[in-house]
Amino acid sequence: MVALFAGTLGTSAALTIDDDFFTLGGHSLLGARLTNHIAGSLGVRLTVRDLFQRPTPARLAEHIASLRPPRAEGPTALRRRTRTERMSS
Repeated sequence: MVALFAGTLGTSAALTIDDDFFTLGGHSLLGARLTNHIAGSLGVRLTVRDLFQRPTPARLAEHIASLRPPRAEGPTALRRRTRTERMSS
């Protein structure tokens, strides 16, 4: 997320997870560009409003994590079928 922020802002300065997009010179048009970069890189559609409400990489990453469904337990998402389920197939 920090790399996406830096790339969108066109800065080579070392950013942290707590740097504010708008304090660093971001504005709504760059915000739209950032949300497009996030969609392309992470497959998550955000709005510029999401960025205004969560202007740091840390807060935006938390928001993205909350949008994604929880992962299944274990190495696969498959559930072992019961004997009754197998017999009725």
